[in-house]
Amino acid sequence: MKNTKLFIAALGLLVLAACQPSDPKRENVLTPPPPLKPDAKINRPTTEVTANGLVVTYDSRVDILFVIDDSRSMVAHHENLSRNIQQFVDGFAKNNAIDFHIGYVNVWDQRRYGPIVPEVCGQETSTPGFVNWQPAGTLKSFLGDGAPKDGRRYLTPQDKDFATVLKNNLDPKDPAGLNLHMIKDFINPDPKKPSICAQGPEFEESSTPILGALENPVIMNGANKGFRRPGALFVVIVVSDAKDEVLSYDGTPVPDPSVPADFHRDQIKVKDFVARLEKDTESTAIKRRLRIFSVAISPGTRITRADGPGNCKPDPAFDLQGLSSREVKDGENPLVDIAQLTEDANSPKDGQVLSICNPDFGPALLKFGYQIQQDALSDLDLQLEYRPQIFAPTDPDFAKKSLQVFIGDKPLTPGKQWTYNPQTLTVRVKGQSVDWNSYPNQKIRVSFTPVDSSAGTTKPLQ
Repeated sequence: MKNTKLFIAALGLLVLAACQPSDPKRENVLTPPPPLKPDAKINRPTTEVTANGLVVTYDSRVDILFVIDDSRSMVAHHENLSRNIQQFVDGFAKNNAIDFHIGYVNVWDQRRYGPIVPEVCGQETSTPGFVNWQPAGTLKSFLGDGAPKDGRRYLTPQDKDFATVLKNNLDPKDPAGLNLHMIKDFINPDPKKPSICAQGPEFEESSTPILGALENPVIMNGANKGFRRPGALFVVIVVSDAKDEVLSYDGTPVPDPSVPADFHRDQIKVKDFVARLEKDTESTAIKRRLRIFSVAISPGTRITRADGPGNCKPDPAFDLQGLSSREVKDGENPLVDIAQLTEDANSPKDGQVLSICNPDFGPALLKFGYQIQQDALSDLDLQLEYRPQIFAPTDPDFAKKSLQVFIGDKPLTPGKQWTYNPQTLTVRVKGQSVDWNSYPNQKIRVSFTPVDSSAGTTKPLQ
């Protein structure tokens, strides 16, 4: 029996290659890139960790899509979102290990957009060339100081002051006038110039633009090009005081006397919609690549007919049932359920639903950001080729012979930052327990003495 020192080395976000038993001293690793400039963001691409043909993918990319209701009733909610968006960003963007894309779309209304309301208005409005809508799922362009100048419709860590750009573009009362498209009146506000232009949604759909951003090849390869990266964690944040005209609980439309008898709309069951998104975002290495958050009229919220401070006046989609106010019940808003269906069943986090009538979005948005960080920095499993020997701490060679995990030359703490499963010969590096900011461009290295390096098996020895 040979006690051969085996090193399995990996770039922290590049490639880990296992040594072959015929050449135990050989390490096949890539040369680290040159040091980054001071304060530069670290762009961490997908990392494939290879050991004897077994591949585990560590992927810290996340694509975040805001779906925002742009009807007139949303003004105060937009202001609340814009005012607190920095806290959401702080929940994940301060960790340089996360490579994110952030974009946003407006809700859709297939009854109005196209058949009634033109896409672009002409001279008949005070803003010639005003864009009423774009095909469902089309990202909005970021405007103003600091916005991308290369045609991208999404923000990345490389965009300077991206949080400020996001805040300004979500603010419906931005003094620079960037956001004329963020709030649209249902009735044209200028009685002297009757027009069907500048009219917003009446029957809001949040699900349709999500599907458009994920499934429409014309949009994905056109206006949204580069936003969606296959395999990256996909996060949706819906912000709306309405329901969803497409989603239903049983696939049957709710009777609506205001809808023309000849109008037909395909309905999607809530569970079927989530299953469809999960399939669209599935990764071969990490199944859970979807998370939905909803800032919406949630169960327990008291809605009212009256406007005013402290009152929650929802979209007309919510029937007050002849009362001046009432409490929203469970199972009443599909936008809440699609978020709850993507929560962790075995280890639920702090919840993925925020009442849109909450006067302070800050704490909840911060939690949303932390959850994104937890999902993006998932645990990293390293499959060992051989079973390691286990030495007693009293052994004089304990420090160099026992199973150890390093990033660069710094050892990680067993139990806290990594664990070993002797049944599967797997070392798990706990993504949430490692301060990735402290190890830019460093290698992950597993060191151990195998029981028998000539056995050539990935199964535990009997």
